[in-house]
Amino acid sequence: MYKVFIIGPNFFNFNQSIRESFQTLGWDICLESYDEPIHPFKGLLKWQHKFSLNREKLKEKHTNKYQNYITEKFLQFGPDLVIVLNGTILKSETLVFFKQTAKVVLWMYDSVFRFPKCLNHIDFVDYAFFYEQKDVAYYQALGKEAYFLSQAADTNIYYPIKYSNDRCFVCWRFVSLSKTYCVAYENYREVHFT
Repeated sequence: MYKVFIIGPNFFNFNQSIRESFQTLGWDICLESYDEPIHPFKGLLKWQHKFSLNREKLKEKHTNKYQNYITEKFLQFGPDLVIVLNGTILKSETLVFFKQTAKVVLWMYDSVFRFPKCLNHIDFVDYAFFYEQKDVAYYQALGKEAYFLSQAADTNIYYPIKYSNDRCFVCWRFVSLSKTYCVAYENYREVHFT
């Protein structure tokens, strides 16, 4: 059975959707999601980050801890393929380590220019996909292989919703609009506004 190790930030169930897509192929999946700007971004650590005098040093400390953690998970799982989503928390040394025994794919679903730390990740992966066309053009101009890959809609999350009423009237924002509401109500009493 093919083993895929997915590493990505917590982002609107995107990681889970990708995992489920690969599971439908019958592949063995290990998913590791991380928090930003530091992992884990909750509890005492969240407050420590908020009031830190040196956020970059704190972030670097936790990034180093994460490298050890994710390397250990990688060794335990032994994947054939590693899919790195954005990869803002990973260092190039970790990507090189992954690449020794597995194929490594980078998929930036934000512009790589938002994360300058990730600009050189392309040098340490087998395949690089980008959501932004300008990122693809940038890397291709540098003579590197880069491909466009947009996000797909997970139909389990995004699907049409049937409405019971085809009229919607929202008019509470400004006092002047309340006059419009009164006129509309007088003219359309039989319609039920929601």
